[in-house]
Amino acid sequence: MNAVMPNAHPGWPATLVAGAVTLRPPRLRDGREWSEVRLRNRTWLEPWEPTAPLTWDERHAAAAWPHMHSAL
Repeated sequence: MNAVMPNAHPGWPATLVAGAVTLRPPRLRDGREWSEVRLRNRTWLEPWEPTAPLTWDERHAAAAWPHMHSAL
C-alpha cells in the first residue's frame, strides 16, 4: 500500500512521456482550464457523456472541478 495515500493505485501518480506528449495526473488547480476545454468542446463530448440532472454548464463550470477531481 502507498504510505502517503493508502487508497491510491500502486502506480499512481504516474507521469508518462512519449515524444512531444507528456501526461500527468490532474491537479486541483487545473479547474479553470478543465472547465474551458469541456465547455468549448461540448458538441463533441456530449454524445459520450452520461446523463445527469444538472445542465452541461453547471456540471462543467470551474466550481464543479473540486468534486470531479476528488472522484478521480
